Amino acid sequence: MRRHYIIIKYLAVLLVSLLTSGTLVAQDLGAPAYSKLTWDHISSVLQEASSASSIGLTTDKKIYVWGTNISYTIHSRYVPSTTPEPLWQLTPYYVPSPSGQTMKKVRVHGASTTSGYSPPTFFALSESGNLYAWGHNSGLLLNAWTNNGTTYYTDSTRIKRVPVQISILGESSFVDFDVPRNKPEYWIAIGASGKAYHIGIGGSTTAFNALPNPVGVDASFKYTNVWVSPVSTTPFIYLKGNNGKIYYTGVMLPAYSTGVPSLFFYNTPAPTVTASEQNGTVTSINPREVPFPAGEDIVSMKLTSKESGYTNYALSASGKAYVTGLWKIWFNRGGRPPYEDYRTYVVAPLKTPPVLNTDYHARFVNSGNVDSLYTLKEFKEVALPPGATKIIEIETPSREDAMTQATLVVGDDNKVWWSGTNAAVSRNVISSGNYLSIAYASGFTANDRCRDVYNAHTTNTLQWTVEAVNYKGASKLFRSADYTQGTQLGIISKTGRGYFAGEMAANTGTAKIFGSEYSFYPLPIANELLANCNPSPGSGGSWSDEPVVPTNTAVGVLDCSKTQLTPAPIAGTASQLDLVVTINVSTAGTFTPITVSGSGMTVANDVNSVTTTTTGIQTFHIPIHYDGTALGTLNFTIGSAGSCTADLTKSPKKAIVDIWTLDCIPTQGPSLK
Repeated sequence: MRRHYIIIKYLAVLLVSLLTSGTLVAQDLGAPAYSKLTWDHISSVLQEASSASSIGLTTDKKIYVWGTNISYTIHSRYVPSTTPEPLWQLTPYYVPSPSGQTMKKVRVHGASTTSGYSPPTFFALSESGNLYAWGHNSGLLLNAWTNNGTTYYTDSTRIKRVPVQISILGESSFVDFDVPRNKPEYWIAIGASGKAYHIGIGGSTTAFNALPNPVGVDASFKYTNVWVSPVSTTPFIYLKGNNGKIYYTGVMLPAYSTGVPSLFFYNTPAPTVTASEQNGTVTSINPREVPFPAGEDIVSMKLTSKESGYTNYALSASGKAYVTGLWKIWFNRGGRPPYEDYRTYVVAPLKTPPVLNTDYHARFVNSGNVDSLYTLKEFKEVALPPGATKIIEIETPSREDAMTQATLVVGDDNKVWWSGTNAAVSRNVISSGNYLSIAYASGFTANDRCRDVYNAHTTNTLQWTVEAVNYKGASKLFRSADYTQGTQLGIISKTGRGYFAGEMAANTGTAKIFGSEYSFYPLPIANELLANCNPSPGSGGSWSDEPVVPTNTAVGVLDCSKTQLTPAPIAGTASQLDLVVTINVSTAGTFTPITVSGSGMTVANDVNSVTTTTTGIQTFHIPIHYDGTALGTLNFTIGSAGSCTADLTKSPKKAIVDIWTLDCIPTQGPSLK
């Protein structure tokens, strides 16, 4: 294993050498980011090693896919042989959007087949409400196109490789959709009418049906958002209404981790559920309200695959996170004290202490060697990590086994914290399982307490105590593998770059991989322009040696005639100055990058951007370091506002004694991109 990991690292170093030809590429999380693309979000599936697939939407709203290309779902290129096989696509592959459409959401689903393969179906929703799908039609798209029968691997003629518009029961415009990452076969789409449509397991497998509305809502009620569990034997669905409330539907017995207190199995009296609720027949169930604090706007749900006691999460617009389901575990491996044999861990620390039998329940399993599972009855607020004022992301990096849960949380300072256990637990064995949680690496011994995190666990119920330093700089986290197929964690950095840690299968997009090996540290999604890996690169962002700020770009026009330096530079004397620039701002946001060159002047204090929340004529002060070089030409660029140049050998206009008003002329017009 260690030898294989070294090979991967060698290939990564070789690749970056080939790509950069001696030029350092931006690095903001782990290894250098080889790709010039910045990602809004990525959906990925590792249902089987032979059918690993991903789809991503960039910050400039372009679609890319990559993976094994099973059944020619990406392109029709193949490996020449007596029996042609699809050529794996190991870097992002550009998929043009339909004319006039800008996409806002993408997903991938690994469809199950009788042949043992799982070719993907790709989904996308446009800002105008058009819903699209392509790839393999396992029947969930009805007769949108014919699936490819039993020749899943070699038939390239009955697969769609460009988006096909989907309509459902007369609705052609939609507001949201979601689909399980892996099995089972079902998905939900919400029409502009506010109805939520379902097809597959939990209802009809041959027709779409509308889900019932919650009990008690009025005629104006509409569904607006939907989230489904990534993999489960039954539907596990959360919906949001236009009243701001969250509702649950799906299997309801047992239902430890739904967050609906009335469904908690250990309540007294026990919950009363219908046969449809027990079996998860969602087209016959009135969704039940999931309680959250009054006024809290839930904008994202992160779900695990098991309704019977695992952990689910919610994020609010105000920067709060909530957790329900499995929360704390005490287990006994059948030995004797001290800590090697008895261990407690907390899946996620809470803001306030929960009350036994009110907020959570303790249940005991394995009567011969007693283990205790502590399960929250409803969503409880998660503690803020140190130094953060908001939580912007939360995810489980662990295999989804009942006794190997863990949580990663990202604060608004882009630091990542971990809680849980770093070992897979069985009766008398601890094996590797949740190594993604923190910085585990093979080759360390159990006695190397400073470095080995093989058996790490956290016990603090109210504080985050372990920083996941390998993931510092993250903004978004996502899972791709289920508990039977290995462990992967996808990461999007604060600058929009994409990374994967864990099993390096085809869905990671990390280019040349050595079989199915593992990286214990984030590896970047590879260069989409790598010609021998990608016949259709499309377009992306621009190359930069500096971090890229992909969103919230400000627009304005730089007035070169009003540029000032303060205090006035003295030739031969190094000093700190302020470059004062005036911009007529038309769109509020961030101007980046900022560059300054010439006359021995550079941007100081690692300043790379300036931000404004208002429009109109505004003045910005940018710290400049002057090294005392003879004064000559000064050049600077302020993001999309434009560039200026000034001859500092000319007599300056002294508006005030030690401030120069520069005689600048434009060298570059404003950019509206």
